[in-house]
Order: sequence, then structure tokens, then C-alpha cells
Amino acid sequence: MTYVEQIARSAIRPRSTDAPWLWAEKNIIVDKTSPFPGRYKSTTAPWTCEPMEAFADNRIRELSIMCSAQSGKTQMVMILLAWAIAEDPGPAMWVQAAQDEAKTFAKTRLMPTLENCPPVAALFPEDRHSKTTLEINFASMPLVINGASSQSKLQSKPIRWLLLDEVRNYPPGAFEMVSKRTRAFWNARKVLISTPHVEDDHVHRAFLEGDQRIYRIACPECGERHELEFENLTWQTDETTFKSGAWDYDALTPTIVYVCPHCKAEFPDRPDIRKKIASSGVWEATNLSAPTQKVSFRWSAMLPPWVRWTDLVQEFLTAKAALKVGSIEPLKTFRCESLGLPWSTDMTEADDVIDLPTHDDVWPWADEKYRFATVDVQKDHFYFLVRAWSAEGESRLVHWSMPTSFADVEALREEYKVEKHLCFIDAGYNANRVYNACHEYGWTCLKGGSQKDYTHKTRASKTKSGEWEYKTIKRAFSVKVDIDPGQGTSKQGRLKIVPLFHWSNPTCKDILGNLRDSRGATWEAYETAGEEYQTQMFSEKKIQRHDRAGQPIYEWRKIGKRDNHIFDCEGMQVVAALMGRVLRDF
Repeated sequence: MTYVEQIARSAIRPRSTDAPWLWAEKNIIVDKTSPFPGRYKSTTAPWTCEPMEAFADNRIRELSIMCSAQSGKTQMVMILLAWAIAEDPGPAMWVQAAQDEAKTFAKTRLMPTLENCPPVAALFPEDRHSKTTLEINFASMPLVINGASSQSKLQSKPIRWLLLDEVRNYPPGAFEMVSKRTRAFWNARKVLISTPHVEDDHVHRAFLEGDQRIYRIACPECGERHELEFENLTWQTDETTFKSGAWDYDALTPTIVYVCPHCKAEFPDRPDIRKKIASSGVWEATNLSAPTQKVSFRWSAMLPPWVRWTDLVQEFLTAKAALKVGSIEPLKTFRCESLGLPWSTDMTEADDVIDLPTHDDVWPWADEKYRFATVDVQKDHFYFLVRAWSAEGESRLVHWSMPTSFADVEALREEYKVEKHLCFIDAGYNANRVYNACHEYGWTCLKGGSQKDYTHKTRASKTKSGEWEYKTIKRAFSVKVDIDPGQGTSKQGRLKIVPLFHWSNPTCKDILGNLRDSRGATWEAYETAGEEYQTQMFSEKKIQRHDRAGQPIYEWRKIGKRDNHIFDCEGMQVVAALMGRVLRDF
């Protein structure tokens, strides 16, 4: 059959009146990479039927799905694309976060699905130039698969069917750019499907702007409908399941049950029960004021019958254990990828502050080698902190307070017997005043930055002629920079030079986080350091974002509106310890 014949045949073929999920049961073969290969059955994931019907409704312009990972969402969208190609054609684009991901997905999952679907397979072009892994000119319509990182490819032709997969990982600006592509079609459809990241990200905002449909299951005992929520799982907590400070999951598993919030009936974690519950649900819109053209759905990993509730409980308990040692990322992952809910920066305002290791106030400390003072500068006060360090990198907090003048800082330095040049002060705010104070008192300036490391030259060996050969090494702080405290004044060039060192905020805070969370040398506060010290020591957390190429970047960010000045002071303590070679950076 020629390409022209294909086009003609597709034009005269009557359109199916079946809903996409029913059409899929007749035409879709699920590929072998799926846990459920073979002919598609809507009963495997019944909660996806209504979103598929919404996709085929020309009254709807935007369909958003905020859900957990591995819950049938990608299989559903592949079915929708196949249905569109065969039954309601128009230019289509599938966008993933990165181009490499798009290529892999197209080759291993999407192409096998389309090629094994007879109505779609009949529309594949015979001309090899009209078909690549990422672009196919079907007899009925063109299809492009792109990565959001390739932004130049998101801007050209108009699109009717726009399928946006895992939008949480898109680089900045990509979502807004590609969303404009549907303006030319009155019956265009934009589909956002993703696990959420943080509150008010693209998928969360789309869910809130839509009609916010919730899947209400029926209790097998009383029949009352409610959302299937993780909070309704219970398990036994006693010496049988929790031994010597750790969970015994073999003992815990049989005790895990789902409790109906209405009749309090209990249901064990069994495949037949999970399947029965998942099959009993109906969708209910909870935002009745939403525009008709915007529909939105959400579900969690509690819903798919192939996900054991036991595994979710174990994931949750592991995340809570990590939180107790200061690591918040596992709990964030659990909430976003398993519960399908966005993370709030204020979510663990109190919960993530844990008790730090403490020491008694017996001084002098026999193992002390260095004592550093670090100072964070504010508009009308300072944060002043002294910590003692051993040769092996162990450390003890000696003192912290909030003096109100440079003179007070100097008095505290003398009181706590810190050598002048081992008093390190941040020059990131009101730098000229800090430079002059360092000139007056003999302190050392520090300035933090986003750079990961700094290059140093060091002697390697002597040549036969007696000259030194040098090699370069990476350190978490820069070589010394000479600062003229009189710069810009009549005293320029007449005052003693002040030493300044730049330091890597990400590297040093990584080290600090490990020390704080007991993943390194002993790091202690004194027992009366107080609540403010405790809270500020957990004022920052390490988060993941993505660069323009879709690659993950990890960085430290403030939690809500907490002050982080003590955390900065302790970060500068790490810098000082690296300079003194009691800690190692690389």
C-alpha cells in the first residue's frame, strides 16, 4: 500500500465510538517490559478509565494527573496516544525531561506499543525517511518525541495533542515554552502527568486549577466511600516488632492492616483484597468551581494492587529513621513519589529538629588541638561561635552568643582564648566594615560561594636542575586573597593587608551535614546550647533540582523562614578545620 493510499484509507475509515480504554482492550498489546504483558485489560488499573474518557472529550483542553510513581500512568498515556493516532488524528508531541530519556523511552516502550497496535501499525510510513525513533510521519498525523532540555525543538510547529511526562523534572522555562504550542487548535489537548515535587509546581498548580477529582473506594465491609489513604494503615508497635532501636520487618509485616475510617473494619495486606478495593472506586470532583475545560486527577501508590502496603510502610519507617539523624530527603521522596503529594518547605518545621550529640562542660578538653571562632554578620548584631577541634577531626561546641558590636566580638574572642588569626568572620555582608574590623583586630575574612572547589598549586618534586615542579590540587577553599581595607578611601595602599579566603558553600555544608548527622567524626554541642541553636542547625536541607539539560543538581536551601546564621557559623568552622588539616575535603 502506498503512502497516498494509507492517507486515503485512514480518511474514509469510520471512527470508533468506543471509549479509549475499551478501544485499548481490543487493540493494545502491552509490551514485555510491563509487569502485566499481553493484551491490555482495563481491570488491571480501573482508576485510569475515567481520565482516558476525559482525554477523548473535546470540551476539555487540559488534563492533569498528579500521582505516585509506577502506578500505571505511562501505560495509560501511551494508550491515549495510540488512540489519537488511529481515531482522532492531529499533530502530537510527547515531551520528557531530557533528550536521552526521550530516546530510550521511544525505543524501549513507546515504539513497541505502537507497532503492536494494528490500527496504528497500518499507518506507519513505508518511507524510511519519514520515520525515526523520535519523529514519525504517520499517514494520519505527525508525531514528535522530545526532551524538555532541547528547548529549540519545542518552539516551532503547532500541536494538537501535547503529552507532558514528568514535568517536575523539566528545566526552567521549558514547560511555559512548549505549552504555547496548542494555541492553534480549537480541540487541542494538553496532558500533564507527573509525580509532584513541591507545592505550587506545575503539576500541583494544574491539579488545583482543575476540578480535583479524588478516587473514592468502597469499604468491603460497610460500603462507605472514602479516599484510600496511607494514614488509614496501622501496624503493631511493641517489643515484638521494634527491637533494640530497630524495626523487625518480618515480625511487623503480619500486623499491617488497613482500617476503614467509617466502620473500623480491618483488612490485611493481600493481593485479592487490594484488587477488590481498587476496583470498587468512583471518581468525585471536589472543586466544582473549576472551568469545564480543566480536569485534574490524583492518586497514590496505595491504589495499584501490585504495590504491597507492607512495602509502603517499610519505606515510611525507613524515611522516619533517616529524619531522626537529620536526613529529610527519604521522607520527601516517600511523600512525592509514593503518596503522590507535593512537598511543603514548612512541612517538618518542628519534626526535623532532632537532639544533637552533647558533651559536658569539662575544660580544658584534653584532645583539643585548635580552637576557632566564627562570626556571621547581621545588620545590628552578630552570631559568634567557638568550637574546639581534635587532631582527628572530633569537635566540641564551646560557646555561641549574639554580640552587638565588633568590640564585643573581640572581647569574646579574648574571653574564650581564640588566637586572633583563628577568628574567622563572614565578609558577605557590609564587606568594607568587616575588612576594617579585620585590620583593626587581626581577624581573618571568609566569603562563601556556590563554587564546588578551588585550584591550588603545590610542590611535587625537584627537577635535576634543582627547580621545583608543581601540581594542582582541589580544595574546598581558595588561596589567600589580599584585601586592602583602605580601598576607595584616602587610606588606600597605606594599611596592612587583610587576608580573605573564599570557600565552597556546597562542599563545606555537605561535610557539615555529615558531621551533624553523625556520619563522620564526633561532632558535639554542649547540653545548654539551647533551642535556638538546635533549630538553626536544622535550618537548611539538601534539595534536588535540575539544570537546563535535565541533569540533577543538589544544593542546600533554607527551610521555610528559619534563621540559618548558626548553621553558617558552623559551616565556617568546617572551613577553618579544613585549613588546619584536621578535616579532609577531597
